[in-house]
Amino acid sequence: MFSNKKKISVNYLINLLFCFFPISLIIGSLIVNVNLFIFLILSFLYIKKNNYKTNLDYTKIILTCFFLFIIITTFINIKSLNYEYAIKSVFLLRFLILYIIVEILLINNCLNIKKFFITCLLCTAFVSIDIIYQYIFGYDLFGYEQWEGQISGLFYSEGIGGSYIQKLSLFAIFGSIFLFKENYKKYLLFLTILLILTATFVATNRMSFLLMIFTIFLLFLFDKKNRPVVGMSFLAFIITATILINFDKEIKARYHHFYAKITGHYLEENNKEKNNEVNIDEKKKKKRIPINLVSHTRIFFTAYESWKNKPILGNGYKSFRIKCKDVLHKRKNITCSTHPHNYHLEALHDTGIIGFILLSMFVFLRLYKAFKFHFSSSRNKNYDYYFIPITILFISEIWPLKSSGMLFTTWNGTMVWLIIALTSIYELNKKNLFK
Repeated sequence: MFSNKKKISVNYLINLLFCFFPISLIIGSLIVNVNLFIFLILSFLYIKKNNYKTNLDYTKIILTCFFLFIIITTFINIKSLNYEYAIKSVFLLRFLILYIIVEILLINNCLNIKKFFITCLLCTAFVSIDIIYQYIFGYDLFGYEQWEGQISGLFYSEGIGGSYIQKLSLFAIFGSIFLFKENYKKYLLFLTILLILTATFVATNRMSFLLMIFTIFLLFLFDKKNRPVVGMSFLAFIITATILINFDKEIKARYHHFYAKITGHYLEENNKEKNNEVNIDEKKKKKRIPINLVSHTRIFFTAYESWKNKPILGNGYKSFRIKCKDVLHKRKNITCSTHPHNYHLEALHDTGIIGFILLSMFVFLRLYKAFKFHFSSSRNKNYDYYFIPITILFISEIWPLKSSGMLFTTWNGTMVWLIIALTSIYELNKKNLFK
């Protein structure tokens, strides 16, 4: 057994690695993987030495079955896939292990979520300031210029700055509540929300901005205590965004185009094009492809057509980039990509109906436990500071009507499964939760 001094030092290191996740996601995928594996190995040894146990409930059984099924269906399809994908599918178990380990550590009060939230606040504030600086001056704090017109700060060509802020946004917002005394909490909360909204607005990731609005809307609904501050900060952002749109033609055009992609309405760039529209035959007008079909919607249809080839077992891990080429002849309005750009379609395409049902059951159980836990009368007064941000970000991630990154890549996958792992707070003793 560890000595008391050794226990404290190991637990401190585990928390340090856990708080390092937001930082590693800024540095890059290699550091994310290194941090993740060290965290898992060290946590596993710590759990084993302290003889911590976990309950094998339906949630973990279903999630385990889902991950095992990904591996099985990938090896079934190995002849039509790259052998590398089959090997990589085994390493997806790291996300399952992350979920289980975080639950055990939380139940045994070994993780300091408050410090994690504060770290998210510092990181998202830094990234937000960096993006706004790049928007104003054309280069960020490190001298990185806008890459092909993209505003993503220190993420440069990857264009994921807005996504990073959105995924950690509520952790940062509630981190601001923990950081200062009561007299200053409202002011910092106001500034944090305004900063995050403004940064995601000027960043290239327009879908991340839309999700950010959805996230703040849910925060306004669920957090009654901070509702006035959330409302005031959002109003201040609306004024800021209105000014930017009126004085910046590029932002105005960017969001005009985004609106057209979502609604299917055409863009009318000048009067000449508008007049030409009048002379087009009405039947041809009806046959024209809506503007939203030139983007992610075309990829969604491709995923659906490809899934129909193997609807029960699916096509295997990372199969879309290979299989999509086989269905291009079926429809005119479809296209290929590296992934389906939607978590639900990705699960359906890669793991079929069986895998999709397993994952859906897991999500349903998490949401059921969340709301059951929320309406419990035995929770303490500090509960909402943790429940609200984790649950809202979980809902934002699983929201089906959005485009997204891949569910199992190093960068995006770690972000998503870290949020999912934190839903383990639903398993904690409600009376003793975060005293």
